[in-house]
Amino acid sequence: MYRERGKFCCDTCGKTYKWYSGLYRHRTYECGKAPRFQCPHCDYVAKQRPHVYTHIKSAHKNSVVYALDLERS
Repeated sequence: MYRERGKFCCDTCGKTYKWYSGLYRHRTYECGKAPRFQCPHCDYVAKQRPHVYTHIKSAHKNSVVYALDLERS
């Protein structure tokens, strides 16, 4: 389903996005929620899994890249 480009605003915090998919991700994983994903190699946590992947690639070079989902633990 194609989502039209525009200005999509979060009713809770007022953050805006160009695409509805960005707002959906924000509402699902970020807005008012504690960080959900943790680095398996240290105590780093983030609200989005790709942020943990980027952290591992830069802080734990040559380590396996995956994230622990704290909501499924």
